[in-house]
Formats: sequence, structure tokens, C-alpha cells
Amino acid sequence: MQLNRVKIVDSTTGWLTLYGWAGDERIRWSLGTKKAGDAENRKEWIVRCVSEGCGSSMWPTLKDVLPRRTFELLSKLMGYQAVTVTAKIEPTWADIQSSYIAALDAKILENEFSQSSKANYAQTLKEFDAFVTLRGFSKLAEINEDAVTDFKLWRTKSILAKSNSGKKAKRLSFDLTVLRAVWNHSKSKPWAKAGFQPLENPWPIMTRENKPGAKPEDKTQPFTGLELARMREAAASKTFADSQQRSYKLEHGTDLLAFELLLRTGLRRCDAATLTWKSVKNNMLHVEARKNEEEILMPIHPELASVLRAEKSRRNPADSDTVLLNPLTGHAYDSKGKGLYRRMMAIGERLGIEETRPHRFRCSFAVDALLKGAQPLEIARLLGDKLETVVKSYLPLSEAMSRSTRELLARQDRGIEATQDAPAVISMDRKERVA
Repeated sequence: MQLNRVKIVDSTTGWLTLYGWAGDERIRWSLGTKKAGDAENRKEWIVRCVSEGCGSSMWPTLKDVLPRRTFELLSKLMGYQAVTVTAKIEPTWADIQSSYIAALDAKILENEFSQSSKANYAQTLKEFDAFVTLRGFSKLAEINEDAVTDFKLWRTKSILAKSNSGKKAKRLSFDLTVLRAVWNHSKSKPWAKAGFQPLENPWPIMTRENKPGAKPEDKTQPFTGLELARMREAAASKTFADSQQRSYKLEHGTDLLAFELLLRTGLRRCDAATLTWKSVKNNMLHVEARKNEEEILMPIHPELASVLRAEKSRRNPADSDTVLLNPLTGHAYDSKGKGLYRRMMAIGERLGIEETRPHRFRCSFAVDALLKGAQPLEIARLLGDKLETVVKSYLPLSEAMSRSTRELLARQDRGIEATQDAPAVISMDRKERVA
């Protein structure tokens, strides 16, 4: 069988159609696209498929891209019958885990997903893998609503057992979101091509209200001036005492550089921990954010510049060396910045200041810059973050802390408690009398 005099014709609706002859039979098949390039590809695939016959490798591709009616006509013409793949009756957790990870890798190649996000998702998969092993589950059919409830309790205890978890298992909502996405993956083409059927999803739907971070009960607050002064003094100390009042001497510098770097740049902990001296040039910081690959370019604050000069003089580092070293070990921090997190939290614990994690420094940097007159878009560029995040998370804090807001709320000649004979107020800015 051969196709003759085939051509692509544009219909009145814009959909492209294949016209031609198959032997003595005239064909007129919709190609299911309005794009000339896609239509030309599908035409070539059809011609090849007809030429090669029922054994052609193009049949699955044509089934995916052609309208159902067109594929049925082509199959009838050639006498082709699709090979039915027998579904695996009992898919396992290992099956869907590996398929989901492969899907994430494909998204990374298409720049639709980042490596750091995959690492975060992998942590959830690792925890659920441990739960499945502990409970003896293997088949996905065994993971029902009762198993989900069991996992919630098990995971909550696991999170709260960690020293840096706080009083609430905030990670749990993220884990539930990821696991629901894993089960939703069973509706994808790769899962079907592997011979599996779609699964009923036992994981709860994460609405806007209960998605991770949607309504945080304990929003990050900037440090106060007094807290920063106390922390700076503690960070500059070459000795420290533990919970048992045992004194230790830091043999490899102090925490002052880490403190100033976080405070004066607002860098994420992973970016601060991996920052190299090569990125410190001409009184500027050149950083590529690891979370979203955004390029960050910012001037170095005078306070930070002073500490950087002292550290460079002390160490004489190479360009490839990290700016920060753990003052206890003299080694670079881990790439995720977990060691840096612990160092900052330890300072807060010694001083009785809560939540001295690196993200609070980021919040303080943003609010401080906004109070000084910087625009939200400018702050977003300096942080390597979205404008929406700055407006939603930091701008309300700066507006609440501003002098104009404080003076407005302190006025006694306006508002529901004002009286008709309210005393006149003298404006310090305009030097004029206002009623």
C-alpha cells in the first residue's frame, strides 16, 4: 500500500487536513492541529507508517497525536490492531516511586523543575519509604485511608523528635502534598505505558487554606535592634559556654562574619554557606541563587566589608574557598547550610532569643531596606525572589513598623475615641497648627 498525491489543506476552521489517495481510495483525514510544522511531521509519519505496514514503530506515536477518528480510518486501511498491554494488577510503592522520580527528572530537563525542589521532594519519599518498610507494606492497594492516618501520626512524632522542629510539625503538610502528587502521577502517560491502571488517591486534597505556608500561624518577624546588638556581641566572641556552662574556645575565628553576611545580604542559608571569595569583587556580591538560579548582584554593606577584609587578611584564601568556615572545625559548611543553621540557632539559645534561623535574617534585611525607602521590586531583585513574595511577606511588616503608621495610630484628635474638644496638635513637620 502506498499513498499518492498527498497534500496538506487548510480547512475553513483553520484545522489542517491531509488529502490524497490510498490506492483507489480517496482519503481526507484531519491531522488534529492548526500548526503547519506539526501537520508536516504528522503527514511524514503517516506516509512512513503506510509504507512500513503494521510492523511500523510509528503506530504508538500516531495514536497519541492523531484525532481518534483519523487513527481508526488509518488502522482500518492498513488492517492494524493495537497490541493491548496487560495491566499489572498489583503495582507496588517501588513502582510508583521510581516512575514519579523519572517524571521529576524529565521536568528538570525541560527547566520546569529545579534540582533543589527535587531534593526536597526526595526527602518526603525517603520518609514514606521508611514508613512503608516499617509497616510491611508493598502493594499500593494496601495504602488506604487507614494507612494515611497511621502515617500522619508516625510522621508527626518523627518530626517533633527532631531538635529544630519547634512545637509544630509544619513539614507534615508538605509531605502530604507531595504524596498526593505521587498518587496523581498514576493518571499520567508514563504510568499507563508501563502497564499500570490509574489509582484511587487516598491522600487528602490540599486546599488553599491547608497547603504548606498558605496561612502560617507564626509568621517570621524581623529582629529588633536590641536583639541584633546582643547577637552581634555574642557572634564576635572567641569563646562560648554550652548548656552545662562549660567554656569552649573557637580555634578558627568567630561567628561574626556569618552574622553580618546573613544580616547585610538576606542570602538563603544554602547560598551563604557555599558563597566563595570569587563572588566577592569590587565591593559587590555576585551570587546565583541555588533555589531558582536567579542572579543576585548587590553592593557590599560597609559593616560587612570591614569583616570581610579582616577575614581575608587572616586566612589569605583562594578564590575557590568558601567565605564562611565553621569556627569550631575550620571546615566549610555543608552545601545545604544545615551547619550554618545550627550555629545561628545556638547563638539564640545562649541569649534566650527565639528563632534565630537564617530566614529571620532574610526577613530583617528586607524589612530594614523597605523602611529605608527601597522599593519592593528592588528588594525582590536583591533577594533573588518573586515580587509577590516581598509584597505579601515583608511589605506589610515594614508598613506596620513605619513612623507614619505609628504617628497615625497615636493621634488623639481623630478616631472613635476623639472628643469634640480634642486638644490641638502641632505638626512637627509642617510647623503649623491643625485642628
